[in-house]
Amino acid sequence: MGLFGEVTQNTQRAYESGKRTPDIQYLENLERNNIDIMYALSGRREQENCLREDENELVWLYRTLPEALKSKVARIISALND
Repeated sequence: MGLFGEVTQNTQRAYESGKRTPDIQYLENLERNNIDIMYALSGRREQENCLREDENELVWLYRTLPEALKSKVARIISALND
């Protein structure tokens, strides 16, 4: 991990043992090397998007609507489900 974060082995050990806190440059280096920094920091993976591409597009389009139109869309979808 130290290789990807561009730090020495001693620095990496200090991060892993909690003696030091990683700086922003270390985290940027990890991310640039496609390391999941949330996992590196917390041991938890980022939640993957569970929506299909078409569902993502619908959500994006909905979010760009003015509030007044969002309520109309909700009523239309409710009517279609009846």
